[in-house]
Amino acid sequence: MSDSQAKRTLPRMLISLLITLAIGAVWFYVSLPAINLHNTGFYSFVFILLLVYILVFMIILGVDTGHQEIHLKDYLSFAKNQCKIVVLIVVVMAAIFVVGQLISAPIFRAGSYHELLDVGTGDFATEIEPVSFDEIPMLDEASASVLGDRKLGELSDMVSQFDVSEDYTQINYHGRPVRVAALEYGDFFKWFLNTKEGLPAYITVDMVTQEADVVRLSDLGLEGMRYSPSEYFNRDLNRFLRFHYPTYMFSSAHLEIDEEGQPWWVCPRETRTIGLFGGADIIGAVLLNASTGEHAYYDVKDIPTWVDRVYTASLIVQQYDYYGTYVNGFINS
Repeated sequence: MSDSQAKRTLPRMLISLLITLAIGAVWFYVSLPAINLHNTGFYSFVFILLLVYILVFMIILGVDTGHQEIHLKDYLSFAKNQCKIVVLIVVVMAAIFVVGQLISAPIFRAGSYHELLDVGTGDFATEIEPVSFDEIPMLDEASASVLGDRKLGELSDMVSQFDVSEDYTQINYHGRPVRVAALEYGDFFKWFLNTKEGLPAYITVDMVTQEADVVRLSDLGLEGMRYSPSEYFNRDLNRFLRFHYPTYMFSSAHLEIDEEGQPWWVCPRETRTIGLFGGADIIGAVLLNASTGEHAYYDVKDIPTWVDRVYTASLIVQQYDYYGTYVNGFINS
């Protein structure tokens, strides 16, 4: 490259880079990928950003093909000649992704999938305490949702502004099996009118007595819930987590309440234990105060005892399926 070409090219490369970074920042704000090589979404994020850079640079610098029509080979030739470093990054990332898929595949790692769950033996009669009939849960999540919606509908000051989340988390609250659900803003305009005070309450449903209750945070001397999945912008739960924990991969967050009735978002942290993408497991959780935004990360062994659910049922069932399926290897599965 001659000095004159360099003087013409380098400023345009800088402009292309700045435009790409601006587009990437907006896209990151919306899509929120974990910056982690174990996360497949991170590869998509990087690939598209690199493609954006090549296209922007191509538009700014111009493609000299010698003819009016521009074909695919012209774009490939331009990328090869003008964006060698970018193309090299694409090739390296693609290689990591393909190799990561191979070394994570059950066909090669059946033994590792089988060992994901540590299965032991026990005595049900001595290890499981009997439960009296008046403590047996009688409600599933769908039934609790019906009761919760009905209870909110009785409150004229809330029903027009809020909905109830479909996620009713089963917890143990003061020794009782209870399902708890957060409120949600009815729509964007209702969010705009109420976001300053936050969500004013949450729903509890006693699974034994089938009694639903709207717990107003003001009655407990607490502030409204300002961080939730129904928030917008920086107080959106997933966005708040991503900005504070950019490299963490999270399982689905859910609402729990401590023994004082304070609502917390429990956000389990996932990892991959087999290769790059296989063997999902939970290694800890972020606890986020739904009212104040106070947050802290805990390893599994250090999570407070009032937290009832860190591992999801679907993950445990999946690991147990692996245990049974690959007990004799992949071919005999």
